[in-house]
Amino acid sequence: MAGMSVDGLASGLNTTELIDTMIEYEMRPVYNEQNKIKANRAIIDAFSVLKNNLLALKTDANGVYRRTSFLGYNVTSSDEDVLTASAGRTAGEGSYTFSVSRLAQKHQVSSAAFSDRDSTSIGTGTISIQVGSGSAVEIEVDSGNNTLQGIADAINASDADLSAMVVDVSGDESSYKLLLSGNDTGENSRIIIDEDLTGGTGLQLGSVDDVVNGTWSGSSQAVSGGNYTGNTDATFSFTVTGGGTVGSDEIELSYTDGGDISGVVTIPSSAAPGTEFEFYGGASISLEAGTVTEGDTFSVGVTSSTVQAPLNSQITLGNSEGGGTPIMVENSSNTISGLIEGVTLNLHKADPSSSITIDVGADTESMKEAVTKFTDRYNKLVEFFNKNFSYDSETREEGGALFGSSYALSISESVRSKMTGMVFTSDNYYNNLPSIGITTDTDGKLTVNEATLQEVLEEDPGKVADIFSTSGNATDANIEFMLASADTRPSHLVSDDGYEVNITVAASQADMEGSSITSPDGISPLVVSSSNNTLKMKVNGNTGSEIRIAEGSYTSGAELAEAIENAVNSDSELDENYIEVRFVDEGGGNGHFLFNTEEYGSDATIEFMDVTSDSIYTDIGVSTGHYRRGTDVAGTINGEEATGNGQFLTGNNGNEYTDGLRLKVNLTREQLSAQGGGQGRVTVSTGIGSRVTDYINDITAEDGAIASRIEGLEAKEDSINEYIDSMKARIEKKKTRLTAQFLNLETAISEFQSQESAISGMLSQLNSNNALMFG
Repeated sequence: MAGMSVDGLASGLNTTELIDTMIEYEMRPVYNEQNKIKANRAIIDAFSVLKNNLLALKTDANGVYRRTSFLGYNVTSSDEDVLTASAGRTAGEGSYTFSVSRLAQKHQVSSAAFSDRDSTSIGTGTISIQVGSGSAVEIEVDSGNNTLQGIADAINASDADLSAMVVDVSGDESSYKLLLSGNDTGENSRIIIDEDLTGGTGLQLGSVDDVVNGTWSGSSQAVSGGNYTGNTDATFSFTVTGGGTVGSDEIELSYTDGGDISGVVTIPSSAAPGTEFEFYGGASISLEAGTVTEGDTFSVGVTSSTVQAPLNSQITLGNSEGGGTPIMVENSSNTISGLIEGVTLNLHKADPSSSITIDVGADTESMKEAVTKFTDRYNKLVEFFNKNFSYDSETREEGGALFGSSYALSISESVRSKMTGMVFTSDNYYNNLPSIGITTDTDGKLTVNEATLQEVLEEDPGKVADIFSTSGNATDANIEFMLASADTRPSHLVSDDGYEVNITVAASQADMEGSSITSPDGISPLVVSSSNNTLKMKVNGNTGSEIRIAEGSYTSGAELAEAIENAVNSDSELDENYIEVRFVDEGGGNGHFLFNTEEYGSDATIEFMDVTSDSIYTDIGVSTGHYRRGTDVAGTINGEEATGNGQFLTGNNGNEYTDGLRLKVNLTREQLSAQGGGQGRVTVSTGIGSRVTDYINDITAEDGAIASRIEGLEAKEDSINEYIDSMKARIEKKKTRLTAQFLNLETAISEFQSQESAISGMLSQLNSNNALMFG
């Protein structure tokens, strides 16, 4: 019957209006509940906007609470064409003078000239390519790739650490050379080519002339060989300094190019006649069967294939003005790190006569910009609170959706206290926002006095960083504060002096101490040749490749230690697991080599691996020796347990105060033994940016307080909607009932009206009949 119209069919009453009026009266509680939903929805929306505003504040807080990005540095160069630089978080302010004597270069070598690039055969067989101390790569040469272009393509498709191309050296496409360019710069990136080709011209990558005898009385003959990869043409003069019978006695041949290059080729007594021994740059010498006589001489001419020599960069720090002693540094790269802590130098051009000034200073403009951005964002949050907490006292109507919300008010107060509260820094003066020129207005917003802020930044930018970021200071020079987590608590809660640090085990590197050997010197050099130049290392679990130490006559242990270190650290198979090599003078003409990893901790290991042949192990005393694995630092912070990883000691998860606090412990075993376990104290201060970030992370998390509050409000809304639906259903039933009742009323009235009409008709007819009958 719902929807049926019963308007006054019999009664003349406007029953629809009567029913609607009655139903409208019944709907008043529903409207009240719908208004509650509207108000509830406004609160939900306001909390959603609040969450977005808080997350926006957190984003800008990231610009000040991360000390590594907040406390940045500017680096300027007086001549950027020659030298530029960049600085990291460990850089120190200062002015430094440099001169760039030389840029690092890649090694480039070329073949002989060919009349074509893709038809003349260079032969078939193999070409072995070694770059620096890396592993040699063999290129198979067959009928399908035995031209200049074919070889270039094969080299580029291989794992060789260089690139190859065919260049036209005549300009009219009539003369071509194969040009090989190393991928890396530096003296240790020399390209060494060994051809084993037959049936063609060969690449002719540097030539070695036949031996020319001077004074020669022995029955043996010297024979030259190899492919010369030196930088310049030269003639090497040889003198027999240790004679005897080839294959029975040890033979020594001293050589020199008449300039800076000299050395000794030692031919062991076990070497068969005809065995080749490299003396310099890929050129080799061998002795046939017979005898050689001390004092005999011969010479070997070499022609260089080097287009560009492999060179280290050379840069000088300081100058000699006023009696200064500048520091000259060589590097295999044109990018130099570590010379000035935290500063990376980029060399662009050699200009020995120019003095370049590099100035390193705090980037105060960026810091000021980050602070201003952070305070501006906070002011927008204050505006949001002021609007949503407003109340019109004249109309006595709420003006803001969050007016009366105690929880929203608590958020406002918490953020305000974390922004404006005192910071417990090591500096009792710079410990709040007013101390750096930031004050609070009557409406709760922050005002930045840029002049005062700039003055403090210029005086000590680190003090401004302390106010905004989590910071720490250690009283012991061997302890460094690294970072703290959101769960690390400020140390002033325990003591104004900070957390006590106690170290029980010092971190150490893995090391290997070789056995004692005779110290090399100018009279008795340690000669490295093709018969004793191979080694292979396993560092921190990474197995390297067989590498070769640069051949030569080493006149000091330090010189050979450097050559070994350079060779091992150039091994790509070790994946940058670097080692350090030193020669320790024991006195009395003896010493030993000491090898250690750069990495600290229990994961640090170092060992020498077996090689196929020609190892240097016996010569440097590592066939026997003492190996020692690295150790992790161990100790406690504030008496709470901490976990060591290398030199880093971190407070354990769940610690009441030091959870996530990370320290770097630079103590050696010897220092710890001398000092004992107490390493002073470390203070930890939580800055404004850190406090705000941690608080916002907590309340805006997926299961955080704001999400819980919105969830509760949405549950309340669902409950009200269910109540409204039940009321509407009840009212709808009442409306149906009223409609039916009024319809019944109209029906009854209609029936009464019909009966009245019938009776009236009957009475009218009766009256008519009576009139006829009784006249």
